Amino acid sequence: MNFFWLDASACAKRYIVEEGTPLINYFFRRVPLDDMFCLLEGVGEIISVIVRSRNRGTITTRAFNQAKRLLNDEIVHRAEVELVLPTENQISASWGLKSILLTVPMLSCFNVHLMQLMSSGQVG
Repeated sequence: MNFFWLDASACAKRYIVEEGTPLINYFFRRVPLDDMFCLLEGVGEIISVIVRSRNRGTITTRAFNQAKRLLNDEIVHRAEVELVLPTENQISASWGLKSILLTVPMLSCFNVHLMQLMSSGQVG
């Protein structure tokens, strides 16, 4: 069985149309919600992307409200999508990943995802 961690920057493409949105929409059509996990902090990052898009004027107030509603309906208030809180050890261990993975641009949320996978034995 496959499980999928929802990275905030990728997941935001579901709610703000940009490069990569068709792929994320395809993913949401194909993967059952109960196979998805999202860091609670990741939801905050997704909301920040939506708010920044509205503040820049790249989306309308209507699109902003629709994006927030869809995020709440699909992830925040869906029992099938597990919102995960990382442990303090996973968070602090993820800080060291930035120095290891300097050549790969990523969000801090991704580092915590990776630490959770590594500590669970799902990634070696």
